Amino acid sequence: INRKPPTMLKLVLSLVFFYAADGIYFKLFERICFVEELDAVPQPVDALWQCPVMGKRDAYFINAEVQDPVGSIVFRDRLTTSTGEGDFSFISNGIEGAYQICFEPSKELAATNPKFSMHLQSSRHVDWEIPQTMDGLEKIQEEAKQLKRMMLAIRQQNAKQHQRQVPFQHLQQSTASRVWIASVCQLLLLGVLCMMQFRRLTAFFLAKKLV
Repeated sequence: INRKPPTMLKLVLSLVFFYAADGIYFKLFERICFVEELDAVPQPVDALWQCPVMGKRDAYFINAEVQDPVGSIVFRDRLTTSTGEGDFSFISNGIEGAYQICFEPSKELAATNPKFSMHLQSSRHVDWEIPQTMDGLEKIQEEAKQLKRMMLAIRQQNAKQHQRQVPFQHLQQSTASRVWIASVCQLLLLGVLCMMQFRRLTAFFLAKKLV
């Protein structure tokens, strides 16, 4: 991770730190950049991110930017935090080396010091021996977009399913709490009745001089 323009040492350390874990998270209160080493062939890269939901205010957003090893902009977009998660994809331009993936929060978002997590997936397993024509790249990009839409649809479906389950979970917890309270009350009432019955029987036997 580097918070300033990285030196070569910082780039190497960033790369080692990134591959040490599946995903990483950090406090996003300023511009932070990561490094992904890519080969000299075009490769699609997916970036999955999560951030606390800050509502639908336009003031809370994250500027995402990807630069190739020579400093050219490969990707740039504004990420909204209204959903709390998302992803974006880019295709390397065939220049081998360290690609910088940077995130810069808006002033309002940085003030909240949010927890931001990210996971990169580069498609190095793709067979790149096929002819690298413009039509081929467009086809790959279109397939990547379709996959992205499918992933978003699955996430939205899971979120809706979770939202539908929340009321039932609350009802279940509330019912269990009421059952527990009713059971305790019944036990207390039964104890009081037993004590009263015991006293009445004792008084009866004493009155009849049976004890």
